[in-house]
Amino acid sequence: MDSSARLDSPQIQNLANQGHRAPDRLSGIDSASAKGAARLYTRAGFSVVPVPFKKKGCRIQGWADLRITEPEICLHSDAGAQNIGVLTGIGGLTDIDCDAPEAIITGRALLPETTFVFGRQSKRASHYFY
Repeated sequence: MDSSARLDSPQIQNLANQGHRAPDRLSGIDSASAKGAARLYTRAGFSVVPVPFKKKGCRIQGWADLRITEPEICLHSDAGAQNIGVLTGIGGLTDIDCDAPEAIITGRALLPETTFVFGRQSKRASHYFY
């Protein structure tokens, strides 16, 4: 996340309010696709990397130093289904990942408020970004 990235940006507010699978009404980008979500995150100032479908982690050598710009997203995208990753640790960005049901409940009770909480369809509020 560069110095211009903000968790309270309109793009992130929209993602937080509707989930990253919903269409982004502010920009007209369909965030249901990995490319659309990558564009939204990039516009909000986050650094994204491609992740193979149903896999965890980027498979590109040197991915931690990769900084994909919005025009480059298509160059790093597969034709089929794909996931994206957001690089954390850049500019202090941290993701608290609450995978277990108990962690989701505990996270709601104990974690400080944030404007950006998301997750996959089965666990909508499982990632807390700070």
